Amino acid sequence: MRTIKKSVALLLCALLLMTLLFSSVCIVRAANHVCSGECCLICVLLARVERALHGMVALLPVLAALFALRLLGRLCLSQPAFRRVAHGTLVGWKIRLDD
Repeated sequence: MRTIKKSVALLLCALLLMTLLFSSVCIVRAANHVCSGECCLICVLLARVERALHGMVALLPVLAALFALRLLGRLCLSQPAFRRVAHGTLVGWKIRLDD
C-alpha cells in the first residue's frame, strides 16, 4: 500500500513539473507574437496558461501548510516528552533489585 501511495505521489509531482515547464515554455515562445486581432488564438492560449499557473500558485501555500503540519506532527511524536509513557514503580511492576 505504501508503494502505491509513493508512486501516485511521484506521478502527481511529475505531472505538476511538466505542466509548469511546458506552460513556461509556451509563454516564452509566444511572448512576442504578432497579434492578428480580437480572436487571436495565441492570446487565448496565453490567457489559459496564465490561469493554470495562477491556480497552481494558489495551491502552493496550502501544500506548504500541509507539509509543515505533517513535519511538525512527526517531530512532536518523535520527542520523548510527547510519547506515551507507562506510569508505575518498580514495586508496582514487582521488579526486585537484589544484588
